[in-house]
Amino acid sequence: MERSSEDKVLAGISHLGIVLGWTGLVVALIIYLIRKDQSMFIRRSSRQALGYQICALVIMQVLVFLFGGSLLLGIFSSHVLTLGIVGSVLFRAVNLALIALGILGAIKAFVGESFRYPLIGNFIERL
Repeated sequence: MERSSEDKVLAGISHLGIVLGWTGLVVALIIYLIRKDQSMFIRRSSRQALGYQICALVIMQVLVFLFGGSLLLGIFSSHVLTLGIVGSVLFRAVNLALIALGILGAIKAFVGESFRYPLIGNFIERL
């Protein structure tokens, strides 16, 4: 089924919101609320993007909670500092991977293909 260029752009923008953090989540939500009844493609894409961005933000907040304090406590112990440095590297790697997957979703949406995120995509479809 051929999708309009406007649908493709809005669906792509909803996926690209991952690079904006919380702001991108709001953008995807606005796109979903405004266009969900007008385009099934936008409805599916923006719902996938919303679910993914919520999961990604939760994952990043958990990593900050787990490893963020280690850098501050590293003043007192080199072992804790090492944990903080490892956590910082892990945080950046996970963040880049999450953004890369969001960009892949955006690319698929811009060319008019449906995209379902691994692990959570089926769950989001059922909501």
